[in-house]
Amino acid sequence: MKHSEKCKEAGLKSLADYIEEKHGGNNAAFARSIDVERHQVQQYLSAKKPVYVCAGKLVQVIRDIE
Repeated sequence: MKHSEKCKEAGLKSLADYIEEKHGGNNAAFARSIDVERHQVQQYLSAKKPVYVCAGKLVQVIRDIE
C-alpha cells in the first residue's frame, strides 16, 4: 500500500484536497482563513514531507514505524 493510501486510511486528508474542497482550490483564501501569508501555504504544499489535515490540524507524517 502506498504512503498516501495509508494516510487516507488513517483519516488524513491532503492539504491540497482540503483546500480544493473547502476553499475552491484558492490558496489565498485558505491562507486568510488560518491567518498566514499565502507563500507559507505554498511552502506547505511543496514540502518534501506532505502536509495533511486531520481533526482541524495541519500535520506531517515523520516516518512509518511498521
